[in-house]
Amino acid sequence: MQARVIELINFLREAGFSISTGETVDFFMALKLVGLERRDVETAALCTLAKDKQSYDQLPVLISSYLGFLKEKQKITPPCIDVRSVLNNPPRLSRREFLFLQNKIKNSIRDELAQNNSFPKTGPGVKAGGSGGLAGSGKPAGEAGRHGRFPGKPTAAGMDGQKPDHYTGAPRATNLRELDLSRADYDQLEEIRKIIVGMGRRLAVNKGYRKKPGPTGTVDMRKTVARAVSSGGVPLVLKKQRRIPSKPRLVVLCDLSGSVAPYSEFFLQVLVSLQQRFGSLRSFAFVDRVEEVTQLAKQSSDTFQISAQRILREAKISVTGFSNYGKVWEQFHQSFFDSLNRFITLIILGDARNNWQPDGLEYFRAISEQCRRVVWLNPMPRTKWRAGDCIIDTYAPFCSHVFECRNATQMMGVIREIL
Repeated sequence: MQARVIELINFLREAGFSISTGETVDFFMALKLVGLERRDVETAALCTLAKDKQSYDQLPVLISSYLGFLKEKQKITPPCIDVRSVLNNPPRLSRREFLFLQNKIKNSIRDELAQNNSFPKTGPGVKAGGSGGLAGSGKPAGEAGRHGRFPGKPTAAGMDGQKPDHYTGAPRATNLRELDLSRADYDQLEEIRKIIVGMGRRLAVNKGYRKKPGPTGTVDMRKTVARAVSSGGVPLVLKKQRRIPSKPRLVVLCDLSGSVAPYSEFFLQVLVSLQQRFGSLRSFAFVDRVEEVTQLAKQSSDTFQISAQRILREAKISVTGFSNYGKVWEQFHQSFFDSLNRFITLIILGDARNNWQPDGLEYFRAISEQCRRVVWLNPMPRTKWRAGDCIIDTYAPFCSHVFECRNATQMMGVIREIL
């Protein structure tokens, strides 16, 4: 049974589930209590391995797929026989030898049928085979313990890249942390929100710091070297800096055009839900015009339903419906430049697809010089950043960081960087 449990756990891990060693032990103990029948295995897995609604729905499907593959693997496949060669060279067996081999084959078939049709006994440590349970491993437990891997990674095409006869198109488990936000349905987005907000709350426990000149602390090499210029390059005076508690001050610009809108509204929802962790948070949205939507985002955050359509309707940020980054930078520089200072972290979420319009680089350069740092989040795959009308390479030299941000894992990495 231990061998089968290890194989099943590795099968689920390769399908996308995150299962710790402690959860594996809990699953094993649950199986010893409830038994090894198919329904018992599913019940034990749901009680010990399911973490959210998505995994609760997909665990039974994957377990059925694994047990079905196990049943197919244990069947006896007769070897290919060259009929013409057998007829030309008939076997020379005595009647006694022929009957002995015939009975041996019959007994083997009877044993196989009995194993496939019998129900496994419930209880701990049962080694008898069965059609619907985990017992009856063809390998010793030591071998499975050494390798502990299911033969092949489960994919939509079946096991080991081949489609078993029993396979009914069971979906591969969705890893919500790696799922593209634009492809997630409503229920998946709700689960992803819970994951990110939960991780954000854990991050919020840690205090943020910034560095400030002081009489004690670590040596500030930049200021020390600058001061040494006046003494012929000899550092006679050490400039020091110390860490003081601080909360980041954010200004967020989100592109709400086309395919970028799902990422932008989700990112706004996450930031607004964590706004107590920031010193200040001002939100702006744009397509070919830019407007502040801070109050609109706060009002919508009560129900955690910030809608891109509502922002587009009420903020009047779209005239042509196509992105125009050059015009956006120009308008932001003229109307909202005073919202930036040397303490502000500017976060831009957009794909930098400018529809062949002027890039407004001189305005963007002035904006970036006014901020402490500029973080650009691009939801496009990195392989497409230099394709078509994407001009992210034009703006990247004036950004502190440029990240690909299209799933929960990448977004949490960005939030860690901000905090």
